Amino acid sequence: YWHPSGQTFLTGNYIGEIRIWETPNLINPPNDTLHFFEDDLKIRFKKIHSFQIDCIRFVNGNVLSKSINGKIEYWNYETFELIKSFLIKNSSNNRSRFDVSLDEKYFCVGTSNGSINIYNVLSGKLVTELRHRRSTKAVRCCVFSRDTKQVLAAGEEGYIWRYDYISDETLTEWAKWKQTKQDE
Repeated sequence: YWHPSGQTFLTGNYIGEIRIWETPNLINPPNDTLHFFEDDLKIRFKKIHSFQIDCIRFVNGNVLSKSINGKIEYWNYETFELIKSFLIKNSSNNRSRFDVSLDEKYFCVGTSNGSINIYNVLSGKLVTELRHRRSTKAVRCCVFSRDTKQVLAAGEEGYIWRYDYISDETLTEWAKWKQTKQDE
């Protein structure tokens, strides 16, 4: 996953290790394929996870990385110190790409039983669990809309699910409308 500066990128491997690679200084795009070797490795970081890493994102200048055992680690990119650990329920042995909201306050991640969990990055608290009774198999990826009012998710069932945020004001308005229709 690319660092926001574009000067480095991170890769995760099957033994839980993250590597940080430097990119060559490219003024003009090359015509040939770029090859990276061990010499290009900036830092070989100790194991952050004990299982295969399947998703990495930058958040608030730090890194969120997820392994297939359902653990997401939030760590400092510069010092490599662990800031927070998230244990995603119902997510053992699940490969699922997670997403971070544009304001970098929340992340959403799919589970092996078809639900999507949304967490507050800084507090570490589960904000909500999105679920539909027909979604019962693993969610493989989920993403926020730009305004964070929708979450799209896709999984093994072949469905693409859209979950919408509905404000309390809208729910109140709908309840009034429904009551008016019943009174007629």
